[in-house]
Amino acid sequence: MQDSNDPARRYGLVQRQMPTGCRFAPSDEVLVIHYLSKKGKNEPLPCPYAVRECDLYGREPEETWKEFGGDRLKRKIDQDLGLFFFTRLKKKSGADHGSSRIDRSVGNNIGTWHEECALRSITCSVTKKSIGSKKRFVYKSNKSHNRGRVSWHMLEISLPDNTSDHVVCQLKRKERNSIKSGRGDAGVLVNGNGEGAQKRQRTVSWTNQEAGPSFFNSTKP
Repeated sequence: MQDSNDPARRYGLVQRQMPTGCRFAPSDEVLVIHYLSKKGKNEPLPCPYAVRECDLYGREPEETWKEFGGDRLKRKIDQDLGLFFFTRLKKKSGADHGSSRIDRSVGNNIGTWHEECALRSITCSVTKKSIGSKKRFVYKSNKSHNRGRVSWHMLEISLPDNTSDHVVCQLKRKERNSIKSGRGDAGVLVNGNGEGAQKRQRTVSWTNQEAGPSFFNSTKP
């Protein structure tokens, strides 16, 4: 029997405690105000275990995904939402508190989170003031056998001016699209001369985080 303290089991218990037809689909604003800010103040969170503690820079994302029940997300809507974590930024050697020098390497340099888009501000819908920021990253492994059809993406949300080492991250697993040639080679296009050429496709598809006014967006299960 699986222990109740197991992260994957706790996730399943939380999902069953949610109202029927609802999923944890927070906007960026909600993650800043109701989770990241409360985390820094040690205040109770609205939904226990919805955003869990994990060192995302300690090991490869595939290991984290499996441990916290990502493989149990069978429906596409749940897979698109992914998993949410509190993690602590990994500062470069010699960096002081509040420094922007962040080390994005994972583990013993087994891979790196690479910035995918520029820093964007998160604005409060009431005051219209900036309350945080977000960045998107894609994971690149240094292990050749991990460069397959699966890609890992992360949305990182932080408080303004690096006032906290803690961030909220949304981790997603994506299947790379492949195109089969007449020879059955996945991901290879054959031109008129019969020459093979690799076709790389953009596979990032993020949920519109700004759409929901509350941290529960009702959807059909």
